[in-house]
Amino acid sequence: MSRPTYALLSTENLQYNASLIRQKINNNVSIMAMVKANAYGHGLRSVSKRLVDFVDKFGVASIDEALILRSIGITKSIVLMEGV
Repeated sequence: MSRPTYALLSTENLQYNASLIRQKINNNVSIMAMVKANAYGHGLRSVSKRLVDFVDKFGVASIDEALILRSIGITKSIVLMEGV
């Protein structure tokens, strides 16, 4: 017997946590938000838009995810974790 499971992500809390991390680390440290796999099932577009002001770059698993980030106006660096 299986039970349905779900995770509820508060994007406001995500943004708050990202801002705390940014405040606590040294200014010369670069932050990369891994948003692969549809931001781990939480929504690539919404999560990336919430994090864009707090990170230096985004990490994705596929070129399709990178293209989605560009299509929604993300101009920061994108690290592609698969071969091209």
